[in-house]
This record gives sequence, C-alpha cells and structure tokens, in this order.
Amino acid sequence: DINTFEVLKTGILPNIGTTKVHGNMCSFGSEVLEGSSIPLLYVSHWDGDKGVVVYSISSDDLTATQVQKIIPSEKLKSSSTFGVGNTDFTVDAENGFLYSVCYKENRYTEGESNKTCICKFLLPKASQDSTVILSPHDIIESFEVENIATRQDACIKNGIMYISNGYMN
Repeated sequence: DINTFEVLKTGILPNIGTTKVHGNMCSFGSEVLEGSSIPLLYVSHWDGDKGVVVYSISSDDLTATQVQKIIPSEKLKSSSTFGVGNTDFTVDAENGFLYSVCYKENRYTEGESNKTCICKFLLPKASQDSTVILSPHDIIESFEVENIATRQDACIKNGIMYISNGYMN
C-alpha cells in the first residue's frame, strides 16, 4: 500500500515449464478476467521463444496463472524491422497496443548504426488463443530511436513510452 508503506501481499510468478521467468519488463493491460479484479500482467520472457507471458492474478491470494503466451515468429525475429537479440515487450493499456523493443544490431554495439527498434502490434485478447504468434504482417508501425543499451523496464502513459536504462550510456 503506497499510502501506508506496507506490503499487503506478495506473489511469485510460476515457471514456464521448467524455465524460470526472466521478467525484464512487465506491465498491466486493461483486460480483467472473471474471478479477478486485477488487470492481466504482461511479462517479457528472454529465454526460449523470447516472447511475453500473460498472467491472470487472483485478487484473493495473488496466485498467478499463465493464460497466454505471445511470441514472435522466426520470420519476425529475422526481420530487420523487428531487430535482434533480447526482446522486451510493453503494453499500452490505454489504447490496446503491444510494443516490442529490440536492438537493430547488438545491445553493446556502439555507433550510429545501432538503434533501438520499436514495433507496434494490436494487443491480443486473452481469450483469443493460449499462444499467439506474431508475424511481420502484424506490425502496425515501426520506428527506430537512439540505441538504449541495457533496457530495464518501460511503460506507456498518454501515448509516451518511458524506457529506463541500465548501467551503459
């Protein structure tokens, strides 16, 4: 509770199969599933398919249940528009979009040629499929910005994406 500075409850995200969740970015959507008052939680997942895992969180005991995975197709991952390396995702809950944030070259490559690639997708409904595979055709728009090495999190508010940077640059 940020008003009383008390921890009210804690919860742990379950592993994905045998893989522990590496959640470099997480954000809440606006969709709330039956049985919860908490919006769906979207957590970037760097291991394996490098997608985003969607959890429904119980309002009662903060138990997290995976309801969906959104993953880039091999064709999307090999697209120069999408970028390479560690991919993060963040949700624009106000407008119903999912954004990927990736490197054009490599996160530690210095110089003008390396950029941060950002792609915009429609945010799939959790009821749509348990696994959603994004393709290059799903990109609504994309753009590049100055390289943001060692991204640690991002959020979107009023149409502006805020990205925190780690220890480099």
